[in-house]
Amino acid sequence: MNTQQLCRGDPLQPMRVSVVTDRHGKERLVAEAEVNLRQLINSKRIPLVCEGKDAGTLVVNSARLSSSASFLDYIMGGCEVNLVIGVDFTASNGDPSKAGTLHYTDRRYPNEYELAIRAVGDILALYDTDQVFPCWGFGGKLPPNYATANHCFALNGTEVPDCVGIDGVLDAYRSAIAHVRLSGPTVFSEIIGSVAVDCANARVTQDAQRYTILLLLTDGTLNDMEATMEQLIRASRLPLSIVIVGVGDADFTDMNLLDADDEESPLHALVERDIVQFVPFRSFRNTPEVLASKVLEEIPAQLLGFMKSRDIKPNPPVPLAASPPQPPQPPQPPPLAAAPPPPPPPPPASPPPPAHEAPATPAYAGAAGAAAGVSPPPPPPPGVTPGSPPPAPACRPP
Repeated sequence: MNTQQLCRGDPLQPMRVSVVTDRHGKERLVAEAEVNLRQLINSKRIPLVCEGKDAGTLVVNSARLSSSASFLDYIMGGCEVNLVIGVDFTASNGDPSKAGTLHYTDRRYPNEYELAIRAVGDILALYDTDQVFPCWGFGGKLPPNYATANHCFALNGTEVPDCVGIDGVLDAYRSAIAHVRLSGPTVFSEIIGSVAVDCANARVTQDAQRYTILLLLTDGTLNDMEATMEQLIRASRLPLSIVIVGVGDADFTDMNLLDADDEESPLHALVERDIVQFVPFRSFRNTPEVLASKVLEEIPAQLLGFMKSRDIKPNPPVPLAASPPQPPQPPQPPPLAAAPPPPPPPPPASPPPPAHEAPATPAYAGAAGAAAGVSPPPPPPPGVTPGSPPPAPACRPP
């Protein structure tokens, strides 16, 4: 048992050990003891009491702590994690040209698929080794003929479905939603089968550790439940985890049935290990930290379960790449003694005031003297000879 589950990782955390009998479906307390993990490991005999009285002794035949590998041990040891993304293009998402539908495109505001790709994609992309994500669409009709629905087509419209970074995924999605016609039905089996084939062909060994996470974004009801379950049973033996993100507010009952860790799921007794986690996006879109915990809740245990089933242990931590050596710098000459500052220059002599100064003209004025930025002198008033001194100003009344 994990010590985090047993005592929150604290060896001194008190725990209660109870001894009960079951007769005809009724439990009766026989004895109990309070003990911590350190006592449980170091003590061979632990006294039991019942209602304050001695009720015997608990004999500990064997108890020990053993270290086990963690998810991060595999990541630090160089396990290559690959993220694959699939987007639902079925008509149940609504007409993308109408505001309020899940695929409606508005340059000012992202739609719900764009929000989910960004929020969940950024979480899972942190673990991807090369930041190149194969991206697929399903449930749409493709140009130029728009003949039949395709349930596994490259989101970027090329033969190679790789998108660089989550920004590249969003660019491919926006291009696809502008050209692909929404159709249906909602089929998971083809895209899961395609990714499962790639996982099976990528042979995982102690020296070549690989794991794939398939992110499926969909709006609701699944139309190929039986075929999808068959693919999940086969894929449960492969290095694969599937995160299904529900977009919108449709009925997601089918998605919960695919999560095999639920005892009520028909897959519970059929899969080698549970590989599916379902997350309703609207329930956690405003709490990023909770969304991250829900998305990553089962992936570490799923990766560990696969590696342990193949007896693959973490490799030693991969050393971080060293920074390139810097070229040697030439020796710097010793600093020179500071010279005394030069004396300040004498202030310029003030020019004599002109007899008559014309106002400045803007450079764009179209006159003969305007090219030099000077206006021509105004004409003399009537009765004044040019070049004669100006008349004396009139006196102001007292």
